[in-house]
Formats: sequence, C-alpha cells, structure tokens
Amino acid sequence: MKSVILLLKNRIETVAALQTGRLFLWLPVAMGAGAALYLNLPFEPALWWVGVPLVVCFTVLILMRRFGISGVLTIAMVLLTAFSAGATICKLRTEHVRAPVLGSEISNYTLQAYVIDVVSPSEDQPRLLLAPIAIRGVRPENTPLRLRVSLRPGMLEATGIKPGDAISMFAILNPPPPPNMPEGYDFARGAWFQGIGGVGLVPGAPKIITPPPHNWRLDLVMQLNRLRWSITERLVQTTAPDWTNGRAIGGFAAALVTGHENFIPQDLIQDMRDSGLAHILSISGVHMAIVGGFIFFALRGVMACVPWLALHVPVKKWAAGLSIVCILLYLALSGSPAPAVRSAVVACVAFAAILLDRRALSLRALAIAAIVVICLTPEAVIQPGFQMSFSATAALLALAESLKSPVGEISVPIWVKAIQSAVRGLWLSLLASVVATAATTPFAIAYFNRFSVYGLLS
Repeated sequence: MKSVILLLKNRIETVAALQTGRLFLWLPVAMGAGAALYLNLPFEPALWWVGVPLVVCFTVLILMRRFGISGVLTIAMVLLTAFSAGATICKLRTEHVRAPVLGSEISNYTLQAYVIDVVSPSEDQPRLLLAPIAIRGVRPENTPLRLRVSLRPGMLEATGIKPGDAISMFAILNPPPPPNMPEGYDFARGAWFQGIGGVGLVPGAPKIITPPPHNWRLDLVMQLNRLRWSITERLVQTTAPDWTNGRAIGGFAAALVTGHENFIPQDLIQDMRDSGLAHILSISGVHMAIVGGFIFFALRGVMACVPWLALHVPVKKWAAGLSIVCILLYLALSGSPAPAVRSAVVACVAFAAILLDRRALSLRALAIAAIVVICLTPEAVIQPGFQMSFSATAALLALAESLKSPVGEISVPIWVKAIQSAVRGLWLSLLASVVATAATTPFAIAYFNRFSVYGLLS
C-alpha cells in the first residue's frame, strides 16, 4: 500500500513539475470552474460565502511565498485562489446587474417605452428590446430595466418603428421563463444578466409617441442602434431590386455587418444550420479575424510602401494599434453581442501582444483573453458559445505549436513553389477544419443534440 501511495505521489509531482512553466494557462480554467460552481448552486449565497474563501486563500498564498514554501502545495493554492476569485467575480456581477423582474400575478399591461434595438432572430419573428418609461399599475421602483416583446409578422415594417423611437402599446408580459426541462437552457438566468425583467407579446399595433426627456447614456445607445438599423435597411434596399432573392441576400449581408437578422428568412437559417454554417450568421471569431486581419495587413502594407514611414515609424505596431481601434468600432456597429465581445477581446489581446513585442497567437495570449472575458462576463462560462469558441481556438493554437515549418529548398522554380504552397495551404485548411470540428463537436452534441455532418465539406 505504501509503495502505491509513493508511486502516486511521485507521479503527481512529475506531472506538476511539467506544468510549472504553464501554470498561467490553468488560471482561466480554475476561474471558470469557480464561476460555473457558483452558477450551478441550488441557492443564492451571501457575498461573504464566496468572499471569505478568496481572502483566506490569498492570505495563505502570501504566507507560503513569504516563508519560501514552493512546489505542489503552492501550485494547488494558486489554482484554489483563482477558483475562489472566479466565484467571487460571478457573485459581484450578479449583484451589479440586479434589476426588478415582473411578477406573475398580472400579465396584461399598458406601457410606454423607448425602443432600444431590434433583436429579431429571423424575418418571421420580429422582436424589440425596450426600456420602459412607465407601466400602468407598476411602481417606478418595481419597473424592469429592459423588456423584450414580440410583434406580429409584418408589424415592424407597417408601423415604421426604429431604434430610438418612443412607443405606446398594450402588451401581454410575463417574467422570463425557467427551463422547460431539468438541466435545460435557463432563459431566465440569461435574461437576468441582460437586465431583461419581462418578456411577452404585443397583439396590436404600437403607436409612436413624442419621446420624453432621457439621460445621455440611453440616448447614445439608441442613436448607435438607430445607425445600425439604417445601415441594415440600406443594405436590404440596395440588393433587393437587383436579385431574385435580393431581400434575403441583403439580410444576410446585414447580419454580417450590423448583427441584425431581421431580414433573413427562417428557411435560410434552417438550411445553414443543417449544413453546419449557422455560426457565420453570429458575429464572432471568424468575423473579428477577417476584419482585424484585413485591416492589419492592409495598413501595414500601405505604410510600408511609404519610404519615410517605413524608416522612421514602427509600421507593424502602428498597424496593430489602429487595428484595435477598428475592431472596437466594428464591435459597436455589430451591436456588441456576447460572442462578438469575446472575440474582440481575443483580437485586442493578440494585437496588444504585437505592441508589447510578444507572440500574438499563443496559448498564453488566449489565457489572458479568457481571464478578461471571465472578469467582464463570468456568466458566459456555462454558455456553449464561450466553451466552443475557446476550445476550438485552444485546439488550433496547440496544432500550430506542434506543426513544424517546412524546409525550404534552394533554387526551386517559382511554379514548383506555387504548387507546393497550394498543396500545403489546402492540407493546413483541411487539418484546421478537422481539429476545430473535433474540438467543438462534443459541445454541439451535449447542448444541441446534433452535430455538423456537412460542416467540413461546407
């Protein structure tokens, strides 16, 4: 028995020694586990329940460093401190977004509200995100911060409602619904972190009214969303007359630019789901990589063509800094959905690494991005988008670290190099697709009970 325990101890120490230089990569894992534990508790703990363990762990860690204690115990305490930090951050986030939620005693309301944004998932399901001004029968202190209502098909265009308008309507509202089945998707929890305190249906036609005075922050958000909606309508109106299915093409283009899916037919969305391409409609890592990468290489190339800039200015760093600004502008234009925020953080960390003379694409940069995302939106750790995006990125970075650059031949004809580059590019594309698909398929099966059969071919 003693020999087995000694063998196990030696094995643990060996594994820990191998991971000592990569301890930083495990910090977001520990923080995410702490946030996930908090979110899965069957009750709402007090702040001291999660705050006291963090203080204790941090104090013990400082004392261990003070007295020179190192090894496995120090690694375990660092991870335990990160675990407690994740739970504490999630608790603080929960309290920060706390807002009133409608009760279930009454469901019929007459209200006035600002239109914050159009959040339709398709052309057949028009929805509005509202900021209530007043709800008849509800006290101001009990009025939700946000409401999400569905309109009848065609009502949005018939009334001409746009973000920034103030409207009056009769609505059937209820509190956000709980999961339909045990361990199912909890819409109420997601609505809580978005400040949505009620969802429902508007059976009639909303009326546009004169907007009462409001604060500058709300006005800034509505004006930005009004600009996004104007761009969306412009794209649809431009493409609709020139193509048989121009409205759907314009809606698809608008979804990639502004994030609005209001003009995409439901059957097109279903076709993209069946083909494994539905992720293209959600602005996330692919879009940020295309925008950020194109701007970075374009700016770097243009500045390198100017002799004075090439000789006196760090062209690569200037391109990286301007790319960060452009990514943030694209994030604002896209409506800042959760996947886009996560992807923008990852892209900004990569470009910041260039500014600091570090490797832009590495597992350490990905770990920094994961820590930033957990600190900003810790509730994302239990969402499939967070898990799938970071698992796919981690798998691709691990693949990149394991691949070796090919040995370049000397004095090879250019047409031979072109063929070799084309073959290698095709091989790397297929390999990357296989690795990313293998990393995300378990999550797709677990969350959606399906996986992409034609994803690689598509």
